[in-house]
Amino acid sequence: MSAKNKELNIRLHSIEELEYQAPSTQVEIKRKALAFGGALQIKTHENLLSLQVETTYSLKNGELLSKLKVEFSFEIKQLQDIIEVVDENSIRFTLDIIPELFRMSMDMMRGIYYEKLKNTALKEYIIPIVDTQKMLGTINKDQKEKAQEEKEG
Repeated sequence: MSAKNKELNIRLHSIEELEYQAPSTQVEIKRKALAFGGALQIKTHENLLSLQVETTYSLKNGELLSKLKVEFSFEIKQLQDIIEVVDENSIRFTLDIIPELFRMSMDMMRGIYYEKLKNTALKEYIIPIVDTQKMLGTINKDQKEKAQEEKEG
């Protein structure tokens, strides 16, 4: 059976809040001065695939207003069948499941952040619906550049 036709048994295993920084009550926010950011880290352990998703709101001048980091763990019985080890720090998936799991995680993250921000200065600024493929490309590019800087530095 080819990897493209492989059936996967995936279920949400857990959601764990890792970090939260509430916005200051003193801040005044103008929509055009607000920037939304994100980061993603992927970890595997046995049959668990974890996505650590971080979202931030900051002002265009770089001042961080709020940050939320959550780990979404998915149990995938066939996980070891779809992973290739590249080196001690890298793996490759033979089946492109990350974009869909990332999209699901961002949907859940939107609800979590909405609840946290509903009585704050950011209450009107919910996480935008983003093109997860595009966001993954940006995150991967940023992480590669950071790793290259660390190697050279």
